[in-house]
Amino acid sequence: YRYRFVVGGSDHVMTGEGYAIYINGRLLAESKNGVPNRCGGQPRGGHVYADLQGEFKGGKVTVAATSFLQFYRKDREIPPQGHFTLWMEEQKLPPVDEYRQ
Repeated sequence: YRYRFVVGGSDHVMTGEGYAIYINGRLLAESKNGVPNRCGGQPRGGHVYADLQGEFKGGKVTVAATSFLQFYRKDREIPPQGHFTLWMEEQKLPPVDEYRQ
């Protein structure tokens, strides 16, 4: 299996700035920038690679995430607005041998 965390709500142009995702206090993924023009609607987040997979083997896992909301838009008032959601996805990978022929 392969796992990833997907950030929602701030993945479109002018809907948010960066984000940070932590697993048991260790940084999984971080973006310090918002979404530039013509790049909206693409998945943002991070994959759980080998260095953090051990954190998920039994016991409790603490997942913490923060988003830096958009502070200024021409058509909106301050204070910052927007929303932030986080999903964990599991993907079953097929055996590599099935595709070698």
